[in-house]
Amino acid sequence: MSAKKKVGQKKPDTIRSVIGEKISDSLVPATLALAEGILAMVPCPGDRPYSSLHAAKLRIQMLAGKFHEMTWIFAQYNGVTYRINGKHTASILVADPLLLQRLGRMMIRWKTYKVNSFEEMGALYASIDTGPDKRSLKDVIHSYLATHKSLSQIPVATGCAAASGIGYATWGATYSRRPMEVRADLLGANVKFVWDLCTLLSEARQEERNAISRFAVVAAIYLAWQKTSKGTMAFWRQVRDGVGGTVVPQTTRLHDYLHTHRTGRASGNYESTSPEQLFRMSIHEWNNWRAKPKTSADFDPNNLNPVAE
Repeated sequence: MSAKKKVGQKKPDTIRSVIGEKISDSLVPATLALAEGILAMVPCPGDRPYSSLHAAKLRIQMLAGKFHEMTWIFAQYNGVTYRINGKHTASILVADPLLLQRLGRMMIRWKTYKVNSFEEMGALYASIDTGPDKRSLKDVIHSYLATHKSLSQIPVATGCAAASGIGYATWGATYSRRPMEVRADLLGANVKFVWDLCTLLSEARQEERNAISRFAVVAAIYLAWQKTSKGTMAFWRQVRDGVGGTVVPQTTRLHDYLHTHRTGRASGNYESTSPEQLFRMSIHEWNNWRAKPKTSADFDPNNLNPVAE
């Protein structure tokens, strides 16, 4: 059992100690000049784009008194200091010079870390902003891809699909509870798969891409890929394109299933299903295809944990 936190005990730094070395940590009053200086700094590679909607939400929270102290974080690498966060809050202050007067005294916690690579910088970026300025998985993946040379040409949508699919295959339905930076790290551990998935999706039309990029389907692709990458790509190209017919019925059956079922409510030509069912059906047809082209075992609804053969 962990010891209770003592009254007045300093709150621990939430950024993992393995990400760079903290070289400064100071508390200073917020000023217009400080905000302008922040915006003029070099942003971290892969920094999320400015969102006027997000800025409007933050301004409302500022006026509601939820920003007595803000934390702005920076990274030093190769003699350059990069801005890791603070773009939206600084932009709000610069856009309305009188806002600080209305808010009263506001403090800035200014932290600087020394990092040894852009990869470390990306990991630092993914570890911050857990409050109202929290980053989305898309933001974290965008930064991760931009700061990892082997993945820098991967589209963000593909990166998100891969991270979620590998996560679902690894941890099951609880994958979304894992920290976003942990899910992003799955990309670096599976570079070859991410590129194969990118090839599979980039060759597809939008409708086919939407059908096979769902996280539960990508999880099935990933587990099959671990058995045989070449066979997986051959099977899923046929599923994607709806080819195979009477010779390889598993691929066309799965293609039709994915194009007539979606999670959530039934609507129009779509029947309702669940991520678990998408995953199980994908594994089921893959196993049929792997056994023999003419084999067609019945789908077992009671097999809740199918294994890719």
